[in-house]
Amino acid sequence: MIYGMGMKTPKTPPEKLADQAYRFVLERIRTRAWPPGFLLNRRMAAAELGMSPAPVLEALVRLENEGVVESLPRKGTRVCLARPADIYGLMIVREALEAQAVRLLTPKALRKRLPELRGLAAEIDRGTLHSVENYQREVTFHRTLVELAECPALLQAYDRIMTASLFLQYNMVGTVAAGAPLRRHSDLLRELAAAKTPEAAEAAVRRHNAEKIAAWRQFQETPTP
Repeated sequence: MIYGMGMKTPKTPPEKLADQAYRFVLERIRTRAWPPGFLLNRRMAAAELGMSPAPVLEALVRLENEGVVESLPRKGTRVCLARPADIYGLMIVREALEAQAVRLLTPKALRKRLPELRGLAAEIDRGTLHSVENYQREVTFHRTLVELAECPALLQAYDRIMTASLFLQYNMVGTVAAGAPLRRHSDLLRELAAAKTPEAAEAAVRRHNAEKIAAWRQFQETPTP
């Protein structure tokens, strides 16, 4: 049958309440309306959203699994503190996932998205170093590379890591001492396009991340005055 001839067009399923609560809580945390160490009151959040506490609790469990919030005995749920050691650990895992993704990347898949990736790379390279906006562009760039590997499990693991990693880096943006200059994304893209083997593609990603990971390793080992 043809839609429009006596039949109604099917409606898009409504967003789950838990997904609404998840986006609401994560946005509050990312914008620092709820800063690191903030104790969340799920009943107040539920009232603000006009829903029962159950979907909010479901969202908080998801965020805890992603490393954004943590449960404290007899206190409730707290926004995780942004510790350099946590960022360093997440960056190690992020690099491993990206390295595996580019090993699976085919030249045909890369060529398909090359114009989009070139535009993103140019924006990142000329953007403000260590700004929130540039972190967002960088995540989009690298996530696209992971997506092109066409491995859903790998992409799901990457998204889970990046939710926590980007949140922590948002809250450490002002910590310039840890910020090694970003290696040019245009250079990385050029190296990936020229790579003849999975090993060469992986090496390009590891070179790209090397200085930043080294800077965070040094920073997280520096004693707090």
